[in-house]
Amino acid sequence: MPVFVAYIKADLENVGSASVDVATATLTIDVKQGQSDETRESVTISREDEVPLDGSRGIANLVLSDWKASCSVLTADEFTTRFKKKKQALAETPRNVTDEDSGCWVPLVAFEARGLDVIRWRLREGDVSVRSAAGYPFEDVDLSDGDWADYDVEADAPVAMSDIETKVELVR
Repeated sequence: MPVFVAYIKADLENVGSASVDVATATLTIDVKQGQSDETRESVTISREDEVPLDGSRGIANLVLSDWKASCSVLTADEFTTRFKKKKQALAETPRNVTDEDSGCWVPLVAFEARGLDVIRWRLREGDVSVRSAAGYPFEDVDLSDGDWADYDVEADAPVAMSDIETKVELVR
């Protein structure tokens, strides 16, 4: 099954880390039917949703019955297991954004799909958690506008992510 990785890129100021808790996050994606040009925008997917697959013992986090398609959010461990013999693909293992990643594309979330392509990840409030360089956690971070800023009072420092972009790529 194809695996799609969602990447994020941003200019960082006093950001120690940014991450997605794939175990609990409800993510919003755009998908394209694998056999046509039909698309659906703003489809939500969460690992907390476990839908049994017809004719299989497997489960998925999203099932589009009319497309005969399914999709699941992968943990970093599941991704690593899936690509353990493909060193080039392992470089795309989802991970946290760190202070050294300013201006660089970072793989943050992976999706395993059957019968559909993930073509866009739409950032929504709460998708990404941010910690300041001093370790202060910020909750309910909203990156959907392409910029986010706050202030770490304990460290007396601004914390910001700007020029935020996302992309999704197929990993083989």
